[in-house]
Amino acid sequence: MRRVDGLLAGLAAFAALAGRATGQTLEEALSIAYETNPTIAAERARQDATKQQKWQALSQALPQVEAEASYVKNDGTITQLIPTPREIGYTTKSYAVSGRQTIFSGLRNFNLIRAAKARVKAGDAQLAIVEQDVLQRAAQSYFDVVRDMEVYSATKNNVDVLIRQKREAEVRFEVGEVTKTDVAQADARLAQARAQLTTAQARLGVSRASFKEIIGEPPATLEADPGLPPTPASLEEAKTIAAAAAPLVWRARMAEEASRRDFAAAKGAFSPTVSIVANYQHADDPSSFVSEQDQFAYGVRASMPIFLGGLNVSRAREAQALNEADRRRIEEAERRAISNVTQAWEQLTAARANIVSATSQVEANRLALTGVRREAQLGVRTTLDVLDAEQEFLNAQVALANAERDARLATFLLLAAMGVLGPDIDDGEGR
Repeated sequence: MRRVDGLLAGLAAFAALAGRATGQTLEEALSIAYETNPTIAAERARQDATKQQKWQALSQALPQVEAEASYVKNDGTITQLIPTPREIGYTTKSYAVSGRQTIFSGLRNFNLIRAAKARVKAGDAQLAIVEQDVLQRAAQSYFDVVRDMEVYSATKNNVDVLIRQKREAEVRFEVGEVTKTDVAQADARLAQARAQLTTAQARLGVSRASFKEIIGEPPATLEADPGLPPTPASLEEAKTIAAAAAPLVWRARMAEEASRRDFAAAKGAFSPTVSIVANYQHADDPSSFVSEQDQFAYGVRASMPIFLGGLNVSRAREAQALNEADRRRIEEAERRAISNVTQAWEQLTAARANIVSATSQVEANRLALTGVRREAQLGVRTTLDVLDAEQEFLNAQVALANAERDARLATFLLLAAMGVLGPDIDDGEGR
């Protein structure tokens, strides 16, 4: 399968941009995961095993040569009328070489070879699915760490602000500007903020552990705003790319081709099989009366099934039914690919809209917090008003961090659904 040239160029530009950034870039993390993740390594090994099916099928169409040797010691007694009975003993040494080349088998070997090649391509598609899943999870772990670091930083800053707020409330209480209630409210809000900080720290620890599990290394200094690969301009463009490049669809198509070839091979079992055969044998002392024997034979051998109790008919019907099931799965895979693209597109659209809203919310809450603090100094606002404004500002920062993480992840979900997140699937003989 071939990707759209513009999207390939965009991905290359993304990789180049990430390579120039400081800290551990997203592209570097994905490269490490792609090269070292054990899930991908296991699937590659499985695909290496699948590739051997092609050579196994091809071997049936090549000449078959066998050699055989024997060493037999014979002891016995020969009874004759004249003279008296006598004992005999001789040792037979022999070897033989035989060869066979099938020249016609109802195209069974041809179709079995084609079926094996199709299964190799289906295995390539399955490998691409696994690679994309791992890369998607690696990107998600990267984005989770970035988000949780931002949330932890904002929460810690909020704790520091509330500590100062509590001290100010205590000082103002001592001079009679506020009541004991204001101090208690500051204490309660500080305790709440510290609990939020503990939760944020725990979530960051979980994200770091997930990062190390998938990528294989603990996160270093990550980019706060990692660059992202480009996405299609429209949903229809994304669907078009998915229809041609999605490994899910490609796997279904190759599985159908393999079962179609199996059906053709099963029908070929009704045809005659014609082979050229040759055999050479040499024996020393093959019997008590012969000291040496050489024999060479060659010819053409033909065979054809006449009646096998319906075995070939049943196998052909079975292969036909399996092919029909695989043809239905192509439509299922196409529908699923379109559904995955549509869902990812809608998630990305919603996440981008949430970023705009959350950004406005952060700016509005920042201005509101500044105003409430000034008004509190003038005695117009209470301590609770300031505490509420600070909590709303923190909530807005957390909402923005979540929206940015969701948009980044939705980008990779869309690329994976389109089938362009991992390497290309070779449309020739497989990878």
